[in-house]
Amino acid sequence: MSEIYVELTDNNLIIDRKRYRKTDNAINIDLGSMILDKVYEKRIKSLPKFQKNTILLLRKIENCTNDTQGYDISYNEVDSSDCIDDRYLLVYTNSNNIKYVVSSKSKVYKHLISLKYKVLNVRLTKKKVSFVVLAYIVNKYNLPIKNINFKIGDVLQKKTELKQYKNKISKKKMLSDNLIHKYEFEINEIINDDSFINGAVKFSISVDNVDTDFQIGKKQKNIKTKKDYYIPMISKYVNNYAIHVRRTMKGNFILVKRLMEPVEYKRSFRFLESKCISRCFYCASKLMHRRKKINIFFEKFSEKAEEGTFELCKMAQKSSKSKNYYIIDKNVADYEKIKHEKFVIPKYSFSYYWKLYNATTFIATETQMHSNILRSNNRYLRKSINEKKFVFLQHGIIFMKNLGINSTFIAGREAEPNYMIVSSEYEKEVVTDMLNLPEERLLKTGLALYSRLQYNHINNESEDYVTVMLTWKPYEEFLTDFSQSSYYNNVISIYGILKKYIPEKNIRIVAHPKVYELLQGTDLRELIWKNSVSECLETTKLLITDYSSVCYNAFYQGAGVIFYQPDLEKYESENGKLIPNENEYIGERIFNENALDELFSKSIFNQKINLEVLRRDEYKKVYSLINEFCDGENINRIYEELIGKDIL
Repeated sequence: MSEIYVELTDNNLIIDRKRYRKTDNAINIDLGSMILDKVYEKRIKSLPKFQKNTILLLRKIENCTNDTQGYDISYNEVDSSDCIDDRYLLVYTNSNNIKYVVSSKSKVYKHLISLKYKVLNVRLTKKKVSFVVLAYIVNKYNLPIKNINFKIGDVLQKKTELKQYKNKISKKKMLSDNLIHKYEFEINEIINDDSFINGAVKFSISVDNVDTDFQIGKKQKNIKTKKDYYIPMISKYVNNYAIHVRRTMKGNFILVKRLMEPVEYKRSFRFLESKCISRCFYCASKLMHRRKKINIFFEKFSEKAEEGTFELCKMAQKSSKSKNYYIIDKNVADYEKIKHEKFVIPKYSFSYYWKLYNATTFIATETQMHSNILRSNNRYLRKSINEKKFVFLQHGIIFMKNLGINSTFIAGREAEPNYMIVSSEYEKEVVTDMLNLPEERLLKTGLALYSRLQYNHINNESEDYVTVMLTWKPYEEFLTDFSQSSYYNNVISIYGILKKYIPEKNIRIVAHPKVYELLQGTDLRELIWKNSVSECLETTKLLITDYSSVCYNAFYQGAGVIFYQPDLEKYESENGKLIPNENEYIGERIFNENALDELFSKSIFNQKINLEVLRRDEYKKVYSLINEFCDGENINRIYEELIGKDIL
C-alpha cells in the first residue's frame, strides 16, 4: 500500500507518496516563501486510511532568526509575540487533505485542537467578576492535554477540566454531558494583579508543556459596526478603580482596569455620567434637529492648546455652516490663556456633555476618547463618540514607529479616522500601508502643529540646550520597579555621558506622558522637565531620542538629532520594524555608550554644540521629503480642505 511521506532538508519541504512507479506529483516547498500562520492545503487522491487525521511532521525549524529573516511576515497580520517566538513546521492531514504551516511554538497546537464554547453569562459586581461558559475541546489527533486553566491576563487563573471529543458534538449531547462551567474571580484578586490593564479572557491549554491560549468572547449578528465592541458591556467603580468588560474587534472579552481619575470622585461627574443621565443625553441627541453641524476640537487629554488645534478652531469660527467648540480642562495652565474665547468649553461642564453628545465631528490631534477619559466606563458616551466622524490632525509625523501592530487608528478599529492630515507623499504611503486607510482620506497639508513653530530659528549661535526625550515601550508599562526598564537605564546612560560635555543645567529630560508618574518613583524625578514640551523644544539645540516622531519637530526648528537605539532588536520584535530605511534618518543612529561618547566628542567643543556636524546636507534633504511644508501655512491649508469636505 502506498503512503505519504514528508522530508525536510535544507529549509526545503518535500511531500510525496511512496510508490513503485516514479511520478512528478511531489509537493516541493521553500520554507522561506511561507507566510507565518498561513495554512497551505493540498488535496490528495486516495489518501491511505491509516494516514487520515494524523500528524505527519512536527519539527522545530533550526537556525530561525528572531528578525523573521527568510519569512514573508506582515506585522499587520501577526501578534508581536510571533516575532520572537521559535518557529515550528507542522504537516498534517485532515480527511483527504494535506495541510502544512509554519507557526510559533505558542500557536502550533491551535492548528490541531479546537475549543468549542458559548458564553452564557458575564457578571461584574463590587465583589466578583464571573463567567458562565459552555465549553469542550475537539482533539481529533489525540494530543496529550495536561493542564487547562481559565485566565484573565497572564497571571489570574482557575484550574479547570474540559471534556474532549474526537469531533464536534450535537447540542443535545452538550446538555446531557453537563459541559457548563462557572469561573469566578474576586475583585481584590484583579486589583492586586499589577500585570495588566487590558486583560484578555481565555482558556490556556497545555500540550507537551506548551501553553496555547484560546481567547473567548461573544459576537453579535446585529451589531452595526465592530467599533461598538469597544463599548463597555458592564462596569463598576470599586476601591479607587474603574473596571469594565469590553470586547476586541473579533468579539473577544477584555477585562479593563485602571485607577480612577480625580474627577471621577466628584459628585457633579458622577451625576452627569450616571447611567440614567447619560442615557438621557444619548437619546435626546438622537431626537435633536441640528441646523448646523457641530464640531468639537481638542488635544491630548483635552488638557492642552499647543499643537495648532485651538488656532484651527478659532479660524473655523468664520464658518456659517457649522458651530465649532474647543474643549479643555479648566484646571490646566493653557485654559487660562484661552478661556476668554466664547467657543472654549470647560471639560466636564453641562455644556460640554450636551455638545459632546450632539457633535457631528471630532477634530483632534489624539483619539476621540481624549475628549473624555481614556478607558471610560461610560457605555453611552463611548457609543455616541463612536458614531461621530473623526478628523485626525496628528501630533507628530508618522515616519518612525510602526503603528501597525497595536494602533487604534487602523481601519476598522475604534479610532479609525474619516480623514487624516499628513505632511508628504512619503508619509501618505506609510499611512496607507500601515493603517489600511485609502489615499483619498489622507489630506496632504502639513500638520497644524508646524504652523505654530518658527522654521529653522535654531543655529550655531543659539544657547546650547540638550533635550533627552525617549519614547515609551508598551512592554515595560507593568514593571513594578521602573528603574529596571530600558527607558530608565537608557536615560541614565545618556545623562551620564552628556554631562561630561554640557552643563547639567542645560540638560533637559522630558518624560513621555505614559511614564511620567513611573519616573517619579526613581532618582530621575528631580531632573524631569516640568513645563510644556513645545516650550522645551523651542530652545532645544540638540535632541536625543530613540524612536519618537518628536525628532521631526526639533529638526524643523533647526536642532540636531541623535537616535540612541541600544534596545533596537527588542523594540522591533515587540512593536514591528521601524519605518525609515537606513538612508532615511535625519540624524546619526547610535547603538551603545562608547559610540555615543565618541559622537559627543566630535560634535560638542567647549560646551558648544556644532550643528554643522549634526545637521548634514543628506539629513536636510531627507527631511524635506518627509515633511514637504515649511511655510507656516498648514492651518490655512487644513481649513480649506475641511471646508471642501463640507465638515466646517
